[in-house]
Amino acid sequence: MKADKRDARFWESIDEEGKTPFAYVGQTIADVARQAGLDPQVLEKTVQTYNETAPAGKDAFGRTSLSSGFGKPLPIRKAPFVLMPATAALIAT
Repeated sequence: MKADKRDARFWESIDEEGKTPFAYVGQTIADVARQAGLDPQVLEKTVQTYNETAPAGKDAFGRTSLSSGFGKPLPIRKAPFVLMPATAALIAT
């Protein structure tokens, strides 16, 4: 994602300052969960389950790509961890 100039503002601030106004950034999964107001144990278990299934190329939710057919599921293991609030939107019919 860093290669896409549209995402540069988001990623550069994490790389240079260790933070971004668009997401929660932390050195542990529990840290970003607390920042986002989530239960750290639940998020850690969700990431653990995902990490166990991602190497097979299909996560526990049945996804075989990261987004719209792009990218393969990869384990989430290396800090910094970034949790970005997102929502679905219908942009066309």
